[in-house]
Amino acid sequence: MTPIDANFVETLLNMSESDTLDFKQEQYPLANATPEQEGELVKDILAFANAWKRSDAHMGGLARR
Repeated sequence: MTPIDANFVETLLNMSESDTLDFKQEQYPLANATPEQEGELVKDILAFANAWKRSDAHMGGLARR
């Protein structure tokens, strides 16, 4: 597993989405989230966890466009 530091995050932000990198339009609400909002986060995490990969996969917040 790759250590997550500022340089690694910057590298991810400069990459395009792919099978192992998924950017989200908005940050997941964590404080005071509704059950539906919590479910969206869990759904996305489980989708990544269940996808067969040969390398690390990452979900990023707010994509730069």
